[in-house]
Amino acid sequence: MLTKSRSLLVVSSVCIVGAVGWFMVGGTAVQPSNSVVDISVNKTAQQSMSRNVLVTNALGESSSVASETPTQQAVVAQTPRSFSGKAFAPSIEDTEIDGRLTADAAGNLIVDLDVRDLFDYFMNTVADVEPEVAMAELEKLARGHLPASAADQAMSLLVDYLHYKEAAVAYGQRSMLPAEQQTPEYQLAMLEQSFNDLKEIRRATMSREAVEAFFGLEEAYGEYTLSTIRIQSDADLSPQEQQLQMEQARAQLPEMIQKSEIALQQDIEVTRDVNTLMQSSLTDNELEDQLVGLGLEQAAIADALAYREQQRNFNTVYQRYAIEREQLQQSGLSSKDVQSETERLRNKYFHNEQGLTQARVRDLSS
Repeated sequence: MLTKSRSLLVVSSVCIVGAVGWFMVGGTAVQPSNSVVDISVNKTAQQSMSRNVLVTNALGESSSVASETPTQQAVVAQTPRSFSGKAFAPSIEDTEIDGRLTADAAGNLIVDLDVRDLFDYFMNTVADVEPEVAMAELEKLARGHLPASAADQAMSLLVDYLHYKEAAVAYGQRSMLPAEQQTPEYQLAMLEQSFNDLKEIRRATMSREAVEAFFGLEEAYGEYTLSTIRIQSDADLSPQEQQLQMEQARAQLPEMIQKSEIALQQDIEVTRDVNTLMQSSLTDNELEDQLVGLGLEQAAIADALAYREQQRNFNTVYQRYAIEREQLQQSGLSSKDVQSETERLRNKYFHNEQGLTQARVRDLSS
């Protein structure tokens, strides 16, 4: 049976990313990490890269890269997506098990992103059950559905992953300059240092193949993100030069991330164009034609037009409310009375939480 200290699993369930402050890059607010840059990528994309790694012994001391893709490998055993009986922790009752352990025809564990997901799924239950219980349940699942060799490898890999989590959390506790003393240059330097230090921690606690399986595409996207921050914060570059360097940086990404990144940029551009059109003086018919030209589906166009109508109605009501609010502020009442009467006035004009919230925000901005 696997035995580990209680503190190791508890600390591994703690979030290790914190904020150190905001700085502006190309007009965009960026919030660096307090200690580590843990940049997520599309799970399906990372799975398609990381599933081709095999750990070939229980200690993870020697390993090899599989020559076949997951769909080509003969998976002879795998853990289920649901518990056969009642879940061992309240927080995961009636949920599908996130992640899976699989073994190939040689009885080896296939190490991919599903393994990491399964580890995290069980780690997250420590708020409900003792850490020893969570690990025992994970081990029971592995040994109940995998060959002994693959189950041994999974448990050994879990130990390495826990050591990585513990080391990463400890690293996150290091001191930094107070937020008011931090410059954008300092924050960017900390981002880069944290990203590189975390990569080293992974490789010091886990095998190279396991790191690639668990974090390969994530690290590639992290490198790209840091590159884009550096490019956008370089005042010596013209907008055209920044755009060219951004495209060059994107070209260095693995193809599967490039596709996701391109799709994301396209979505951002469409969203920006839609927001511009929504605030324009176009008639509803003209707006609908423009939204069709942007490729929006009819359901999305209907939602946009409905929202526009809702905003028109809100603006009409707000104008009447604002007149009375102005009169109230000039009435000579005490600040406390003005505040309470203003709240009463809002409730008179706005009859749902959405309208009340929007009115409060508009009041603050005015």
